[in-house]
Amino acid sequence: MFNFSAHPCVFFLLITTSLWGQELNIQVYNQQIGQDEIIVYGDNEEYFPVSVQIELELKGMQTSHKNGDVIILHPRQKKQHLISLKPVAGKSWSYLTSVKSYFGDIRSLDYDTNYHYQLPFEQGTSQLISQGYLGRISHHNEYALDFDMEEGSSVYAIRDGTVVKVIDKHNRSCPDVSCMQYNNLVTVQHEDGTYADYAHLKKNSARVSLGEVVLVGTHLADSGNTGWTTGPHLHLVVYKPAIQKRKTIPTLFKIGDQESALLEAGKTYRRY
Repeated sequence: MFNFSAHPCVFFLLITTSLWGQELNIQVYNQQIGQDEIIVYGDNEEYFPVSVQIELELKGMQTSHKNGDVIILHPRQKKQHLISLKPVAGKSWSYLTSVKSYFGDIRSLDYDTNYHYQLPFEQGTSQLISQGYLGRISHHNEYALDFDMEEGSSVYAIRDGTVVKVIDKHNRSCPDVSCMQYNNLVTVQHEDGTYADYAHLKKNSARVSLGEVVLVGTHLADSGNTGWTTGPHLHLVVYKPAIQKRKTIPTLFKIGDQESALLEAGKTYRRY
């Protein structure tokens, strides 16, 4: 959280939070319009929405903004009008601001609970689930799946969506949290506001670009052994953004022509 005291014509900059150790590329700033209005604007260079909460302490000013309200910075847009502040006539004025920002749209946790996802590996092959939902190794209180995929195996989109994050530059790993900063991943946003992270990917293997619309079955990248990992595998998690911690989601996967299931650790599944 960042605090700033502002007066007429003073520019202020309020930033950010992080995603996998990366700063969010946003800015929040003000502009005085004439003598009787200040507009708070926001820029969002990211390919996903960013939620911001702006807290105001006003002296001699008025606004319709309510502290605690969530404002959405839409992706790839600059100078988005967030708040109007107006000095009260005849009074000296100042304001104190604080800003918190969050990945994604945190306003609603609703999503399509009936969607059946496609398995993320090559059609006609099978893969073992080495660690499942709420696993004891590293999936504590998290609905995530580890597919025991060899390094270089093709990773496919489990659902239509838009690519909003690509990290593809790392080539390091170790079996503890200190190596999380070296994780390669692709993040895809789905139409219901959920996201899928495909993690531990091989360096320089990404086949998609930021902002690209992908269909289910699109080759995204190759499985690898980067970041916090004890060996090659694909870490896959579907989630909704939230204030304190993202809400991970147990998801149904197609395991036959007419059959879907929640995948379980220790079982092998075939993509038909």
